[in-house]
Amino acid sequence: MEASTHTVQRSLKSRTSSELLALITACLFLVIGEADSFHLIGDFGGNVTFRCTTIERKPIKFFYLQRDMATPEFVNGFYINKSIQWQPWKNTEVYNNKAIVHMYNLNMSHSGNYECVICYTDSDDVHKEKIRLNVTAKYSTPTVSVSYDDKHHSCYVTCSVHGGYPAKEIKWDVPGNNGQMWNVVNNSDKSDPDTKLVNISSTAFFNSSYGGFEFVRCSVGSDTSSTTACIRNKPAGPSTPEMLLPICVVAIVVVALVLILGIILWRRSIRQPRKQTVKIYLSQCRCFIKEMMLRDKAANRNVCVGSQQDKNK
Repeated sequence: MEASTHTVQRSLKSRTSSELLALITACLFLVIGEADSFHLIGDFGGNVTFRCTTIERKPIKFFYLQRDMATPEFVNGFYINKSIQWQPWKNTEVYNNKAIVHMYNLNMSHSGNYECVICYTDSDDVHKEKIRLNVTAKYSTPTVSVSYDDKHHSCYVTCSVHGGYPAKEIKWDVPGNNGQMWNVVNNSDKSDPDTKLVNISSTAFFNSSYGGFEFVRCSVGSDTSSTTACIRNKPAGPSTPEMLLPICVVAIVVVALVLILGIILWRRSIRQPRKQTVKIYLSQCRCFIKEMMLRDKAANRNVCVGSQQDKNK
């Protein structure tokens, strides 16, 4: 261990790039402490700041943040008297030569384990600290669609969300929660190959033989949507035979009433001319009788005048 320390000290005096790399490599084997890991949570498209723990008022010889993998990947950092040879990530920057790294435009690939590596000027000892970054994306508000099967008195309700991470399960809340009247028939999720964002959908079957369901809810996390399912008086498809029957009965009653009314009006229209004909006939009869009576009177008068004339002769 002492030999390695002397080797590092001699390397500090040389100032060559190859010796700088050797210095960092040597410091990695002289770790005197490693802090417990802690977590960072960032939003998709947002920012996070890695604040590595440091000792106050101690000048930093070098600092860098690396991706903690089988082969560590350099993220960003600095050397107090030299330029870092490795290329930093384009979406990162170091804050004023302090053990602080800002990371922008987060995506799902940035999730993982990171490690802070710090070495102070008064020692060749290296301090390490592990940091876990989780990048998440908020799902959209659930959307609900309903398809009806009136022939079998049932319907299917599909709840969908998109653009979230990590994958989650859609939860259903059905009043009464009668497992014999409904059940989930399909769950699916699909991840975008580029963004890694996940779209989720869930379909539930509802048996509405004894009526519909109100206030059916589906949720992902704290976001919830509600709908009515299989309400029989609000069908989405064409009219069913059960609905056509009362319509037909009403139509038949209306037609029968119209026919009856027509017959009554027709009979009244026939009776009216008959009454007028009878009145005319009676009037003609009266006139005929009067005429006959007048003729009889005239004839009697003629007979009386003739008899008188015969007597006078």
